[in-house]
Formats: sequence, C-alpha cells, structure tokens
Amino acid sequence: MLLHLKDRAVFLKGYMYLSYFFLLSAFNPASVSQSFLVAISLVLYHSEHLPTLLHPTMQTQVDPFFTMLWNEDVPKLSSEGVDVAVVSGSYIAGTTPAEPPRCPPHSWAAQPGSSVGIVTVKLQPGASWHLPATAKGLNRAVYFFVGSKVEVGDQSIAPRTKVDVQSDSRCLLKNVGPDVAEFLVLEGKPIGEPVVQHGPFVMNSRDQIMQAFSDYQRTEFGKWPWSSDAPAHARDKPRFAKYPDGREEVPTAGGGSTVTGGSGAASS
Repeated sequence: MLLHLKDRAVFLKGYMYLSYFFLLSAFNPASVSQSFLVAISLVLYHSEHLPTLLHPTMQTQVDPFFTMLWNEDVPKLSSEGVDVAVVSGSYIAGTTPAEPPRCPPHSWAAQPGSSVGIVTVKLQPGASWHLPATAKGLNRAVYFFVGSKVEVGDQSIAPRTKVDVQSDSRCLLKNVGPDVAEFLVLEGKPIGEPVVQHGPFVMNSRDQIMQAFSDYQRTEFGKWPWSSDAPAHARDKPRFAKYPDGREEVPTAGGGSTVTGGSGAASS
C-alpha cells in the first residue's frame, strides 16, 4: 500500500558526492553499477529519512572504519526480466550468496533490531516483482531513478520520484514502459534521535556539524597523501583496496577476497 509520493531533486547532488568519492578511491569505478552509486548517494544525502549509515549518539566518536563492498559479495536474484541486488538486509529468499556483507560495526545498520535494508531492482520492459513484506513500523521508500513509466502498487509513478510504502505489506513494482526500469529500496527503523546534515557531514546537532567542519579544516581527516586532488591508477590495474596499515585487498572469483601486505596475507 502506498502512503504518499515525494519528488526529490537530489540525484545531481548525490552523484556529485559519489563522483568525488570514486575519484579518490583505489578501485575501478567502472566495475560499480549505477544502482550502487545511487544507493550510496541517497543513503548519504537522505540520512534524515533512513539513517542507514548513522551512528547512535553514543557511537558518533568511534574510530573510523573502512571495508570494500565487492560486487561478487553482494547477494543477487535474477529471473524472467528481474534483477535484484541486496546491499544490506537479508529478507529476500533465494539470493546468491544468501547473506550480504557485514555493515560497519558501529553503524545504525549493525544495531540489533534496526532492520536496515538496501535493495536495488532492475526490471526489463513488461516485467514485475513483488517487494516482500518486512517488519511493521519501518521507514520504507522506493526510488524510481531509471526508466520512463512504472507502477508502484496501483499507482503510475513519474521518473525520479520517491514513494513511501508500508513495510509490512507486499508492494508490486511493475515496468509498463518501453525502457529498462531501475528502483532503489531503502528501509529501516527510525533512529529516534535528532539528525542534522550539512554538506557531507551528518551529526546530531548544529554544534557537532560545526565541530566536524573545524576538525576537517584542521586535520583533513588524516591528510591527503597525494600531490594531486585527482590521483589516477593504471588502466590495466584490477580492482583493489589499500588500507592505512599497508594491506592490499583484491576480490576473488566466486566471492571473498585476498589480502596481502601489512600484518600478513589472508583470505576471506
């Protein structure tokens, strides 16, 4: 059942954040799907609606955490014109692998009972898929960001529109247009704390936002180690992630990754 519709002009700003992020990243952005870019963009920008990456107040000053989300480790489900990827949450049966990668350990998504879910859905023309019901009382939003004409529930939805839907009811997503349609589904239990966002920073108060800007201007959050704002890697270098302690991680075929350097080699 639909609750209400909201048009949001946030995609350009979201992509600006993500373009900058991938410019600074040590892996090949061509290997990342548009759906994943939009997912992280909207989670970062709309944290007041679905605080997926926020920390509870008591955990806003924890040590930073970084891990890679390799495409091979994201659970997927494909059938008859439908492609589903579960970035977070495990309520969709039949995905391979069965469970998504772990969340940052101090994030809201990692808290028991947060019920955070991030799902992308791609529908070929004429295809449809039922978004499964989950727990009652969650914030659940469906973003239609690619395509020309779709239906969510029993309503026709314009492109680049956010639809709030009930979390405890199945919701039909249907592509009735001539083009491929893509959706992003975000859901989670409200964090129940004040949220203040400015630029790339999301905190609990304006004073904390000002402190975050001050910290960034003072330390640049660890300093930028390159002479240029746009470091480039060799075109033939495969995807990799390099950690502050010198470890380098690369994905392996079939899922998992291999880590070399630093404190020693390891596989996961």
